Amino acid sequence: MCGIVGYMGKENAMDIIINGLKHLEYRGYDSAGVAFVEKKKIKKIREKGKVDLLKKEIDKLKIITHSAIGHTRWATHGSPSKENTHPHSDCKNKIALVHNGIIENYLELKNLLKSKKHKFSSDTDTEVIAHLLEENLKHYPIFDSILNTINILKGSFALLFIFADYPELMIGVRKNSPLVFAEKDGDSFFSSDIIGISTYVDRAYFLEDETIVFLNKSKFSFFDFKGAEKKIPAKRIEKSSFFIEKKGFKHFMLKEIFEQPEAIRETIQDRYSIEDGTINIGIDKSLFEGIDKIKILSCGTSYHAGLIGSYFLESFGGVETSVILSSEYPYKELKEKETTLFIAISQSGETADTLKAIRKVKGKNRIIAITNVPESSITRESDNYVLTHCGPEISVAATKTFTSQVALLFLLSLQLSQQKNALNKKEIIKLLEELRKIPVQMEGVLNKSSLIEKSASKFYQKENFLYIGRWINYPVAMEGSLKLKEISYIFSEAYSGGQLKHGPISLIDEGTPLIAIAPEDRAKVKILSNIEEAKTRGAEIISIGTKGDSELLSLSDVMFSIPPVNEFLSPFLTIVYAQLFAYYIALRRGVDIDQPRNLAKSVTVE
Repeated sequence: MCGIVGYMGKENAMDIIINGLKHLEYRGYDSAGVAFVEKKKIKKIREKGKVDLLKKEIDKLKIITHSAIGHTRWATHGSPSKENTHPHSDCKNKIALVHNGIIENYLELKNLLKSKKHKFSSDTDTEVIAHLLEENLKHYPIFDSILNTINILKGSFALLFIFADYPELMIGVRKNSPLVFAEKDGDSFFSSDIIGISTYVDRAYFLEDETIVFLNKSKFSFFDFKGAEKKIPAKRIEKSSFFIEKKGFKHFMLKEIFEQPEAIRETIQDRYSIEDGTINIGIDKSLFEGIDKIKILSCGTSYHAGLIGSYFLESFGGVETSVILSSEYPYKELKEKETTLFIAISQSGETADTLKAIRKVKGKNRIIAITNVPESSITRESDNYVLTHCGPEISVAATKTFTSQVALLFLLSLQLSQQKNALNKKEIIKLLEELRKIPVQMEGVLNKSSLIEKSASKFYQKENFLYIGRWINYPVAMEGSLKLKEISYIFSEAYSGGQLKHGPISLIDEGTPLIAIAPEDRAKVKILSNIEEAKTRGAEIISIGTKGDSELLSLSDVMFSIPPVNEFLSPFLTIVYAQLFAYYIALRRGVDIDQPRNLAKSVTVE
């Protein structure tokens, strides 16, 4: 989603805003802009395209200012254009604001404001806020006008305002969209993600929902949406968590694929003991008591991780588990029993669909969150949360967060099993020993990246791919297909191997590439039959299977091998090949791998 950065202090604000926006580029955007006050007038610089274009214009104008707001926009209302780029202003250009989120009642408000002779210069929902505030300022002082404005708005918004007549004033607002405030040595900072300002601060205020920050020079106060002052504690941030470099890799995505072994080590360490076969990932035991069903809420890559996790939870914990797309859950009319446990999975902890879904059951059912961001909305709205320890994931296409989520679900299922006595101590120890080997085995797969690159070069001009898998590797096929779609813009679909004959096999003709996830497991015999059916119809078979599998090799045009591994753990290895294959295909096609078109890292609006 879009990025916000604001600064007021002793330094040149333009340097800090541009640096912050560069750090937020990973979120995805199509345009960028800044606004500041000069001689009691709002000045705006806006550019369609990358932050570097904005920086060139700022450098050309040699702007020096000590207060400014900046934004990277991802189009929702109105096409990418200079006119639709933030910041936006009112009729008299006395107000400038930036906005993340979506205003659901903007058309109604826009028509009302037009009837009052307000003139609009963009197609965005955001501009409505500026004119609405302008209208309120005709009747009320600034603070009351802010309250009246935000309480009329429906939807989600993180807002940052500056005022031509009050150059030492900056106001931040958060509702259903993340916003962070920080101060150090008299300098004040705002950002939609701590990464945007982590270079400058070591403590930050992670704003609660429905919070206003009133900043006047270096003095600041927090208020709720009724105008009552509130207290929010500052929290220390770990500098090492935000060290963002490619470290010699061509793209962040490739770097993050190669970081997976270490990310899994960091995620699982200190959460189990092989010596006594115990697991403790920080989940309160009471959350597991008396549960007879588990429902996992997630979207995208996290949905695929949840599907893999459902096999762990059912097989090890003995609890019926279903995985539901968060975006669809709010429309279900089923009344959940108190004995149903919910697990919400979100890399950012800000996924709007997942937040809405868990709010439907909050207070009625127990909720556990799995996320990579400690101070996120989903961690606050859940009864308990568990963190993946991945560090920042900059590429829009998720890789290391996916495998770390799967690792946590594996441990969570073993902790549930331990509490329910579903597996004995010997069985749990054996599974933990095999999990501990996974990072080294992943490194072995990563060492074959040059072979994958060579194979990808043969297929990068294909325009359609099919992926198949069965049982626990069907979600791997889905995730592999998603990666290819996201970063190469190639159409691909994933199916359970058993579904080929129920329609999709008609898509296969001579030369259709079919990627089969087929390691040695309980579904192996069946997927070999599916592969053979596809091959006889002309498909080119790219398989991912277990080393030494001569039968699979004989059916394959290209085969990638993983070492023998516990069948429940094979997704950790098969997915690495799928990730690398998608990456090298995209590399040959010359597209923007880290920031694919039309995609945002964190989907914070529905």
